[in-house]
Amino acid sequence: LERWHEEAWGDYPAIVGVGTTAVALFPVGTDRPHPPPGRGVLAMKHLAFRATAADFAAAQQELTRRGIAFESQDHQISRSIYFDDPDGHLIEITTYQIG
Repeated sequence: LERWHEEAWGDYPAIVGVGTTAVALFPVGTDRPHPPPGRGVLAMKHLAFRATAADFAAAQQELTRRGIAFESQDHQISRSIYFDDPDGHLIEITTYQIG
């Protein structure tokens, strides 16, 4: 995997990828994190998926159609929407096809 967007964001998030697939890694917010929790506890900040501009627009339309609230954010080099899945995990869909 190669580092992506380090010049724009540094290490937050750390993004690694190959081809059209990437993973965004979001560190914990403290230098002294708690030990890993048990299986019944949410243990990650959120999960991000990359989408084309068309799929990003379609995701927003589908969430609206289903009555699922989401938040939009402009990250300068990308646009993202955030929403909670049924288990309470924060999900991000992002596109770099802007402009």
